[in-house]
Amino acid sequence: MTPTDSTYPVGSPGDAEVATITSMTSTVVADASEGSQAAQLVSTGVQSSSFAVVRGPAIYTNSTATLETSDTVSFDWKAENGEDSFDVFGYFINETTGSTYTVLNETGATSTWQTVTFSIPEAGAYRFVFVSGSYDQTGGQALGASLYLDNIVVNADLSACEALQNQ
Repeated sequence: MTPTDSTYPVGSPGDAEVATITSMTSTVVADASEGSQAAQLVSTGVQSSSFAVVRGPAIYTNSTATLETSDTVSFDWKAENGEDSFDVFGYFINETTGSTYTVLNETGATSTWQTVTFSIPEAGAYRFVFVSGSYDQTGGQALGASLYLDNIVVNADLSACEALQNQ
């Protein structure tokens, strides 16, 4: 199940807009919050009739992470406009229950590195999905943006394990 991002920027026609896309890529680049590399999701050469939001490319985990209610997941992100504004979206899906949790939903011109920490609300097998996107804020019919992701960390609550070891 994929959650719906219904928070369109002001002036956007939402899903009614059709756009032409010439290039969407995912790559690892030497621009990172920590270390030397980060994932970059970039779209270029995107055109619209006006004020469109175009999402893609996306990146997701190949396998699930088994998480408990007390666990946290954190990640660093930043976004840049290419032609106009970025519109990025990220969510975690609990494949055990089918529940989805939005962890990133931002629109803007350029952001600096930021950290998001999410507390797991229910136990299950989780996948992580991040979607880059672009918003034609000026109505100039040109889109393109980048989403950078780095330092994804799963922090399991080991207090239950430690309690068992101390018995």
